[in-house]
Amino acid sequence: DSATASTSASMDVDGIDSTYDVYLIQYSQMRPATDGSYSRIRMKVGGTAVTASDYRYGATWFSSSGSYPGGTTRSDSATEIVLAYNGSSDAAAEPKSGYIWLYSPSSTSVWKNVSWQDVGMQHDGFLYSTMGAGLLETTSAVTGVSFFQNSGDITSGNIRLYGVANS
Repeated sequence: DSATASTSASMDVDGIDSTYDVYLIQYSQMRPATDGSYSRIRMKVGGTAVTASDYRYGATWFSSSGSYPGGTTRSDSATEIVLAYNGSSDAAAEPKSGYIWLYSPSSTSVWKNVSWQDVGMQHDGFLYSTMGAGLLETTSAVTGVSFFQNSGDITSGNIRLYGVANS
């Protein structure tokens, strides 16, 4: 599946099923409408985004800023997974890009794990990169992923879903 944003509240990829044990979600040229807003994801079960406080995540980020070079963010009870702690730039020439690995999405016996890495420009004009991991506390099959910002729309961007061959 794929999606392209054009001032969209969210960008969703669906079509995750038992065909593959691992899926790669690649996002590129993503730009928020609101400078400094944070990128987030929710997993979808039965086509609906899970909004309960059943997400856990942790991430480390670093920046080219000399005064604030990096840090960590985490939560053990969240309603979404935060992909980048420091807010992204809304400038047309400064989009963010990255990827998310989703493991065993169709299993009905394990919680759903993800890991990710992304890169972009912060709202304050410095380069950043984030590496993180998270999970959704459910044994239900995940059927998709929804991207959104904590404030405002997604002005532009592309998302592509790839299945990783089982052999």
